Amino acid sequence: MRVLSIIPARGGSKGINLKNLVILNQKPLLYYTVMASLESKIINKTVVSTDNKKIGKTALELGAEVVYRPKNLLQILHR
Repeated sequence: MRVLSIIPARGGSKGINLKNLVILNQKPLLYYTVMASLESKIINKTVVSTDNKKIGKTALELGAEVVYRPKNLLQILHR
């Protein structure tokens, strides 16, 4: 069986802008989610879905794959 982990990570936020890159205990918040997925014994592939290049770059550096989603898709989903 193959298991895909998709981690949504928006760049914009109503509360904290780029919250996925906020440092918590000397690591970006995104680190904890990506590492949990990568270290899982049942997950075969970890993908971060984002609209932000900084988040995408960080996800790649952490070892995840990245899919950039268009901003107009975000507008449709958040109506």
